[in-house]
Amino acid sequence: PMWYLDTVANKWNFTWRGNGAVFRYASDQTGDGGINGNYSEVAQIIPPYLGPKKWWDTKYPDSFSRIFKAANGQYYAFVGNAFIGNGKVSKAGGDWNWYVGLATAKSIDGPWYRDSSKTDPDFEFAENPIILKDRGTYFAVFDDLHYTRSIGYAYSADGIHWKRKNLDLTNSVKWSANHQQISKDNPMGLVKSLRTPCSLIKEGNNYVVLFTAYNDSSAYFEVGKIIVSLDPVK
Repeated sequence: PMWYLDTVANKWNFTWRGNGAVFRYASDQTGDGGINGNYSEVAQIIPPYLGPKKWWDTKYPDSFSRIFKAANGQYYAFVGNAFIGNGKVSKAGGDWNWYVGLATAKSIDGPWYRDSSKTDPDFEFAENPIILKDRGTYFAVFDDLHYTRSIGYAYSADGIHWKRKNLDLTNSVKWSANHQQISKDNPMGLVKSLRTPCSLIKEGNNYVVLFTAYNDSSAYFEVGKIIVSLDPVK
């Protein structure tokens, strides 16, 4: 779930990806205390969304980011889609396609449209962006499926046009075609497969990123934490 304070209604909202749709709930109470609940369902955003037919149509969403206001005053959110075939094959090989693109609306209540100014997704082979605006710059962290041991991030001056980078934790090496990688750049096998960033939390002048990773020591994924700093775009 991704939370957003709707300053018009003065209510907290959160969105989450359900079975074939994105669900939005709003707090019953107004003000800061409303974040404690209770919440009631207010909308379902069901694909293929409104707008021209492009790569995202007829695909089910795998993620829906925190709603945010871009520099043009409109509401935006990143929508992810994962599907097999019939698209740009990931650079890592295989048949899976992981696309993330922007949806936009004039109000939080919609209707939501795909960003028709772009013919390609904002991020290819990515999932679950987490959005933050800091000192006039928009930042995002996400699951970077191009690499096994890095976190994807991007920044934007307006919230609409994004530049993608990756944060290399252990000299990341690109996946092979079968999505397996054997490397000596990861001592003790601490992070065999780094997956999803789960937070971008302001803590003083730094930010905390919790993430899931697999170290091959058990059948379960584990949780790690790194501290990062963000520089605004000048």
